[in-house]
Amino acid sequence: MKKNLFVLLMAVSGYAFAQTEDEIAVKKVVMAESDARDNFEAWIDCYADSPQTSYTNTGSPGTAVYRKGFEEIKEAKKKSLATSFQSGFTLDSQDDWVIRVVGDMAWVRSTQHFTILATNTKLTAFSLKVLEKINGKWKISTATWIGDFKNATPPMRPTY
Repeated sequence: MKKNLFVLLMAVSGYAFAQTEDEIAVKKVVMAESDARDNFEAWIDCYADSPQTSYTNTGSPGTAVYRKGFEEIKEAKKKSLATSFQSGFTLDSQDDWVIRVVGDMAWVRSTQHFTILATNTKLTAFSLKVLEKINGKWKISTATWIGDFKNATPPMRPTY
């Protein structure tokens, strides 16, 4: 009896934590956006082509960047790739995933771990993305990224 109960509980718990097709697809888009940071076409393909699409981040200690609209986000990405910022860091890992899908909307929270190449600084950041299913494809409509500069190793000081 105990053995049957244990097997049943293991099966139910595995089912409860299994990802749906939409959750897997959403995670793939978020990972593709992270992986394509130096590839303009692949990166921008992850975003919804809409004037309501937004991108917010803490670009460096003491700064905040806000972009609203697909066209503004595209132009800012082109400019960043034309500067020395390109390949300025590596994404070492991404974990602590929480994915919630409700109809054609989803939100994804994850923790990212980076190395800033110029200084060999280890940085953790917290990412929150909202995605919409548009014509059957998941696209990022809101991206928020907050770097934990205070706890970076070595710590990073504000630039202001």
